[in-house]
Amino acid sequence: MRNTDLAYIAGIIDGEGCIRFTSNRNRDGTRRYYSLVEITMTKEFICQWLHFAFGGYFYSKKIPEGKNWAPQWRWYAKRQDARNFLKAIYPFLRIKRAQAEIAIKLEESRIYHQRLRPMDFALQGAQEILMKELNKRGAQHEHQSSPNTG
Repeated sequence: MRNTDLAYIAGIIDGEGCIRFTSNRNRDGTRRYYSLVEITMTKEFICQWLHFAFGGYFYSKKIPEGKNWAPQWRWYAKRQDARNFLKAIYPFLRIKRAQAEIAIKLEESRIYHQRLRPMDFALQGAQEILMKELNKRGAQHEHQSSPNTG
């Protein structure tokens, strides 16, 4: 993919996208975390393009009855797909660069199909708290780079 395409996609993620952690519970009650990147928009083509280029999942969201809204489309990726996607657009991100860095590090350190140690759970919990802080409305991002510093 060309750099101009990656920069365009990074702009969409900076403006419309979401980078966060989600978790589900293991049988023993502990939580297992993974990264998730997603975008919901009214442009079906963009979501299909992301799905084709990076994998992940693509579908239409239902519109509440009686609403005069345009159809919404959603694309999302998790785990390794999210990591690969974020690594590709990372050099072009401005607003969500810190979230992408945390998500990439989490997925690169992940050992799938192995039981995690308590220290690993603690580290993932700390990363989740940091991600939530970065995703709060109006949060100031110290790691944000200016357009001239990449």
